Amino acid sequence: MASRYIRAGIMTREEAIKLVNERDHKLDQRVLDDFCNFVGITVKEFWQIADKWYNRDLFEQDRFGVWHKNFRLE
Repeated sequence: MASRYIRAGIMTREEAIKLVNERDHKLDQRVLDDFCNFVGITVKEFWQIADKWYNRDLFEQDRFGVWHKNFRLE
């Protein structure tokens, strides 16, 4: 969405980068629950699928299975 806002002139690139760095890694649990209910899978099944698609050049998984980005937009 940030790139669309930049192209539409709604926000500057600098504003978008700040917003992405602050919020991009956060997922609203209610949104995830609603999506899983809609497609008929459990949250656990969702993460089993999503985990297969993480780019390991950009993200690393900790010992608890949580993914963390290893980059920062600038």
